[in-house]
Formats: sequence, structure tokens, C-alpha cells
Amino acid sequence: MKHLNTLLFLLLGLVVSYHSIAQGSITALDAKNGFKGYIFGSTIDNCKGLVFDGFVMTKYDESFNEKLDWYLEKMELKTYGAKNKHSTIGDLKIYPPIYYFFNKRLRRVDFSVETYEGKELIQLYKSLYGKPKVVNTKTWLDTDIVIYTWQGNKVSINVTFCSNPYQGSTVISGSKPITAWCKVVYFSLPMLAEMKGIKSQYNKSRANGL
Repeated sequence: MKHLNTLLFLLLGLVVSYHSIAQGSITALDAKNGFKGYIFGSTIDNCKGLVFDGFVMTKYDESFNEKLDWYLEKMELKTYGAKNKHSTIGDLKIYPPIYYFFNKRLRRVDFSVETYEGKELIQLYKSLYGKPKVVNTKTWLDTDIVIYTWQGNKVSINVTFCSNPYQGSTVISGSKPITAWCKVVYFSLPMLAEMKGIKSQYNKSRANGL
């Protein structure tokens, strides 16, 4: 009986482990800690194959959820693209990713996909990283927007999916505007915490007249 109980316990453990693998795990996202082999927090010197794109001129950063004015002049904030364009994830076609660096270290990666690839990509992420947090919202034009979030301890992925292709976001690839209906953002949580800490110190310095 003792041996039978031990065997049943081992079988149960195998079933639970298989189920966890089949469902995906957010720990797999943290284990990768980056995108396409580029590790978050790495310096540009360690990210071979990326080419300088230009300084980020936007005044808003979704992964930071803050205006960027405070460090556009104080910190080095640059974007890079890949020489080989990194135009696929598995068999899915994506628009060329943008790699964001903060003080010469990789902090965020953005890319867009079209409707069909977006649906397939969401299913792929579910199989790899498990069940996401899902938020449904609407734009001012009453367009349905669904935001899927997979968040570990090191990395978060946000997928913003627009159900109406005519209201998709417009991205720029080279000099040609492309209408994209699914935007994907990978970002480093430790880098985000570091940026917020620097911003807090900067605000305190300003408040003290330093």
C-alpha cells in the first residue's frame, strides 16, 4: 500500500507538471528577460546587429505612463532597429521592432502586427506564458479595444488589440505609414523601477531648488 501511494503521488506530480507546461508559465517570460535574444539591461555594445534609429522625441511613454520631458534633456534615450529587421515571431509576420535604450541599456521593445497575426500571437503567448490579465475598453469612437497583459517579476508584455481595423494605430516603417491593428510592448520592470526612482529624485531636486 505504501508503494502504491508513493506511485500515485509521483503520477499526480507528473500530471500537474505536464498541465503547467501545457498551459504555459509566466516564469518562462522572466527566464527570457528580453526579446530576440537581446537581454533587458544590456548595453548597446552587447546588442550586436542593432543600428541607431534616433533619439526618442515623443512626450509620452506607455510603459512608463508618464510625460518624458523630465529626462529628455537629462538622460540618454535612444531607439535602435535590427539590421535583419526581425520580421517574424515563429511563423507570424511582424512589423520591424523598435528597441528602446535608457542610459545605453535596453529597457523596452515595441512592434505591431496585423489583425490575423495579432490573434495568433495572443494564442501563442497564452501557450507560452499562461493566462493573461484582460482589460476591455473603448475609444472615443466607440471602438472595442482589448489589452492583454502578461507580467512576471522582470518582464511585462502588453498586447493592445483593436477589433476595428479602420481604427487601428498608425506606425511608421521607414518613411511609409502602415495601419496596424495590434501593438505589442515588452518592457523591463527593474528598468522601469529605476527610471521612476530617478524621476522621483529629479522632482525632489527641483522642489528644493537644486
